[in-house]
Amino acid sequence: MTSGPIEDEGDRERRQRYEETERELLAVLEAESLDDSTRKRKLVGLFDRFRSEYTQLSVKLRENLRLQRRLMEKCLQMKNELVVCALRIKTTEQVHADEIKSLVFYRDECEHAWKQSALSQERERDAMRIIDDLKTKVEELQLQVKALMANNAAMYGGNSPIGENAGERTHSNVWRDTSEEEIYGSYLAPGANDTGSDVPMMRPTMAARPSTAFHQDIAVGQLDDTGVTGGGATKTYSGRKVVWPGALFLLVITAIALGLITYFGVEEYNSAQTQQSLTESATEVDRERKVTSVKSCLLPDYATADGKIYATDSKTGEKEQLVFTGINWSGMENAEGVPHGLATKQSYLDDIAANLSDNGFNAVRLPLNAQMIIDNSAPNTKLFVNSLDTDLNVDTYIDMIKKVVQGLGKQQIGVLLDIHKIDPNFTDDTSEHLWFTDDYPIATIYKMFETLATELCSDLEYNIIGIDLKNEPVGGCWPADDTDEYCDSDVNWPRAVETIGDKILAICPNWLIVVEGNYATNTVAEINGANVTYNDWYGASLQNASVNPIALKTDGKLVFAPHFYSPSVYPSSYFFKKQSSSGDTVSVTEYPNTTEGNVLLKAAVTAVLDNAFGNAVTEAGVPTFYGEFGGIYGSMELLAGLTSTRVIEILIEYANDMNMTGGFAWAINPDGSYDFNDEYKPDDPWQYGLYTSSSWDAYHADFSTGLQNLKGSGSFPCFSKTTIVSTSTSGSSSATITTDSTTTDSSSSAAATTTTSTAASTTASGSAAATTATTTTTASSSATATAV
Repeated sequence: MTSGPIEDEGDRERRQRYEETERELLAVLEAESLDDSTRKRKLVGLFDRFRSEYTQLSVKLRENLRLQRRLMEKCLQMKNELVVCALRIKTTEQVHADEIKSLVFYRDECEHAWKQSALSQERERDAMRIIDDLKTKVEELQLQVKALMANNAAMYGGNSPIGENAGERTHSNVWRDTSEEEIYGSYLAPGANDTGSDVPMMRPTMAARPSTAFHQDIAVGQLDDTGVTGGGATKTYSGRKVVWPGALFLLVITAIALGLITYFGVEEYNSAQTQQSLTESATEVDRERKVTSVKSCLLPDYATADGKIYATDSKTGEKEQLVFTGINWSGMENAEGVPHGLATKQSYLDDIAANLSDNGFNAVRLPLNAQMIIDNSAPNTKLFVNSLDTDLNVDTYIDMIKKVVQGLGKQQIGVLLDIHKIDPNFTDDTSEHLWFTDDYPIATIYKMFETLATELCSDLEYNIIGIDLKNEPVGGCWPADDTDEYCDSDVNWPRAVETIGDKILAICPNWLIVVEGNYATNTVAEINGANVTYNDWYGASLQNASVNPIALKTDGKLVFAPHFYSPSVYPSSYFFKKQSSSGDTVSVTEYPNTTEGNVLLKAAVTAVLDNAFGNAVTEAGVPTFYGEFGGIYGSMELLAGLTSTRVIEILIEYANDMNMTGGFAWAINPDGSYDFNDEYKPDDPWQYGLYTSSSWDAYHADFSTGLQNLKGSGSFPCFSKTTIVSTSTSGSSSATITTDSTTTDSSSSAAATTTTSTAASTTASGSAAATTATTTTTASSSATATAV
């Protein structure tokens, strides 16, 4: 037995590749000069290499199950840490030291497990050499016994006392014949030795192994008839040769060999079975998942009337009022082009949608970026989508939007598209401050909106209610009069909305045009008897909406979606009885969490809401919901008086009291960034969202329950696509024909399907007259639609 691992050439090459990969990985993580995009790209490439090296290393882990499980778990944790790093890195932010330390720890654990697996492999080799030596000895003894039996048969005329017809018998192989290409144990239990890899574990051929020489010409049990040396007596035979010591030795050696074979075979089998069980346990949900059919519904006409939003069946005129208990789901606005939470070891689209529906949420605001719509880029499904979720393995950004919308539509959850960013790599703020940039001028932006309307306005995406034209367009202006000199025409937000909105509605008249406010600064208001100066939240300011209204060519299509947050984002002075700030230090005194204190806090927040958009919205008569609102809530808040939680509850109460059409909380993602909790820490913010962690397996129950006080209208309507068409015939009777415009095309992005039904009626003279009714619909899909 050796005291350490013996590496062959392949082992050394594999080890060198592994070490090179880890060195490059740490170099990328620690490099301060890399920008966000470059770092992420390098991480993706290195992870692919790491996964390849891990696959090869895992083949080595066959003997010691404990070490194999340890390596698998630690390397999977390392992979998840890479994903988290890729998501958290910013251009001006180096990876946190604790993350580097964690990655180094996981790397060391993998290295240790690799070394131990090499030791295990050497122990297995030694065991195999012992077994092979025993096998050789068994074969030697079998041949010697065979020769003995042959001699006995010759001496006794074929009547061997050792056994009937012993001279004609051939030995039975103790070992099943195997190919040298098979791995150890396959001769004992075929199929029990599956390594889970295409890389074979070779064992040496018998010719290549050391063996003890044997001689077939030794005559066993035959003595010279002349007698024994040193005596004159002639040897007299008793009629039976005594051969039991050799046979007993043979049986003992055979038993030992079979015992070792059985022991190592059982160990190998148990190891393989346990590993298979571990793997199946880890992937049980994945393997059982099936692609479910999308919902087959008619695209409603989404429109407004009397300050409310309705979904109307364009065929029957039936309509339902919509109020949103909504949530934002971020990720697609970034360069990965995929909503977060769908990666390996996280969740699945169908599960996320089902959880939302089960917990009372009926709508999702889906942030997007313009660049990937314009270029129709490929989303990063390799890193951000579970490889076993084949339905989301799409090649283009628009197809990813479709899949997400359709997945939510299975649960009758509405979707508001949100042009959150122009450039997905923009990091200077939450998003660009205008709806166009130098790289993407307004003409290009027009085409982007037209592309969305063309691709997504269909029955398969029946649950898209409209488009939020630009997240927080705070660089624009909304003057009381267009002649105001401070507001240039190219950044005049209400006029831009009219142009963009009309272009969208010309293609998709079913959608709503959703508009956010701008950003008012240095606002002075009397709050609880004191003059307070503050700035509005980005997207909240709609003060001039009624004096300089937006006028779309199509009536009943305009909706407002201001933003508002609790002090978790910033502890503005009006949230507190006292507030003072100096640099990044903010000191606050809360309104007490008492009846009197709650009255004062509500009065303060309500005054700011009224001033930002409440009064104007009431005068304009335009339906309004929160496009974004939220903050840290409930048990995760550290302020003693729970001011953030109380403010969120006030926002919900305000929406209900003002007959707003609901709102969309920020966000379902667990990593929402909040600078203030019990202290102000813009450089090290708290992370909070509806989901509690990056595994996406549980909600913050108190937050979910609190948001249900924003009373929504329930599931979105699914209007039937089946209609009844009555036609007259040439005779006295009439035919009633049922038509269904269900589209079942799975490859085209814009497929036309025609359904024709023919009915025959009998005329007065007994002849038949045929009547045909045809319905044609155009649908856009990358999935199969099934009527329900």
